[in-house]
Amino acid sequence: MKKNLVKIVVALLCLAFLAAPAMAQNASDHVYVSPNQKGDLLIYPAYFASEGIETNFAVINTSENCSVVAKVVVRSHKYSIEVLDFLIFLTPRDEFKATLKYENGKYWLISSDDSLCTSTNDFATYTCASVETPKKFELYTPTCD
Repeated sequence: MKKNLVKIVVALLCLAFLAAPAMAQNASDHVYVSPNQKGDLLIYPAYFASEGIETNFAVINTSENCSVVAKVVVRSHKYSIEVLDFLIFLTPRDEFKATLKYENGKYWLISSDDSLCTSTNDFATYTCASVETPKKFELYTPTCD
């Protein structure tokens, strides 16, 4: 009986920790601006992707007059290893949207937002995502020996 109670309490504490960002009262509770007013940082503890479940996320430039380049890093659900990172280019009041999903036995990041641009290996040409040609990146699942 005591072991079951401990398991339940631990499970509830873990759930409360993962749900904490969703409990913020408004957008200003989620992210704090740095003291020099030049940037902020968002660390979100979890994403979920499985059959029929996906995670949609957005990065918003709230500045009225400054463009920004933001780095997005996705870590694996196992071992917290970085599986994808990329830069997004946001004009003033711009918003980047993407989806993390699981399909055909693989994890994917998909975006049709034009804030996401990729280049050739020699950086000679750049292509940006669009509704007609969305960008789709496979997220590999690392293994640990």
